[in-house]
Formats: sequence, C-alpha cells, structure tokens
Amino acid sequence: MSNEDWGDIGEAAKVAGARGGSDIINALVAWYLRRPGAKLPERLSSEELARIAAIPYEAKRPEKQTRNRHSTTNKPES
Repeated sequence: MSNEDWGDIGEAAKVAGARGGSDIINALVAWYLRRPGAKLPERLSSEELARIAAIPYEAKRPEKQTRNRHSTTNKPES
C-alpha cells in the first residue's frame, strides 16, 4: 500500500472512530474471508473523503517515524 493511501486510511479511520487504518483493513479481510459475524465497514461520505484527500501528506504522517518492522536493512550485526 502506498504511503499516501496508508495516510488517508489512517485519517479516515480517525473520522470513522476506529483506532487506526489497520482496524479497517482487518474488518475488510474478515468480511472478504466470510468470517462469522464479519461486516463490511461503513464508508465515509464523499465529502469526508475529499477533506481527507486535501490534507497534505506530511500532516498525515505519525510524528515519530519508526523503521519498517519488516525491513532487513537495520538489523543488528551478529
């Protein structure tokens, strides 16, 4: 997922009352896999999404960036 999309989904999650973008992704995956009780998350209105899209990318980034937990470039030497 692009950084811009991840920033937008994080902002959308805040507006929707979710803890973060991963809550929305997890709900989508559960719904897609037909997990018992899973429901498709509600989408924001076009107006709400337009407001989120207008926020500059830099404002959507977390204040403190941490290295990608899947990265192999910052592993300690053995």
